[in-house]
Amino acid sequence: MSTSEKNLKEEFLMKEYDAVRTEMNDTVKETRMVERNSLIATTVIWSWLATTDHVAYKQLKWLPVILVLFSAYRAFGLASHIDKIRNYLRKFEHSVLLEDDWGFEQYYKSKLTSRRISSYIFWVLLFLVTLIVPSFF
Repeated sequence: MSTSEKNLKEEFLMKEYDAVRTEMNDTVKETRMVERNSLIATTVIWSWLATTDHVAYKQLKWLPVILVLFSAYRAFGLASHIDKIRNYLRKFEHSVLLEDDWGFEQYYKSKLTSRRISSYIFWVLLFLVTLIVPSFF
């Protein structure tokens, strides 16, 4: 392989790494956005229901349960996508660096991050709240 081909390959790999890392960062941001929007929508629905006396609208108190289920499904799908990206980045880092524990994904490969745990706790608690709060309407 000539020097120019080697440089071209290295340049391609670095651009690919940057693109995949950007995809990872964007996906993580999207999971946080889904969490935030689900919580806001639930709060808005219940706030509106608390200020209305119309009987026909009272059945909407269960709408947040459905909203949270769909949002959690989306968030877990995004988490699965993050795991796929993370695995790819681990392989990439290992092949380029040729050493274990070098590179961000290599270092965290065996650790379940507190962010992931907090996300699971968030969705479970929000789901439980959406089951309990409607009994007060």
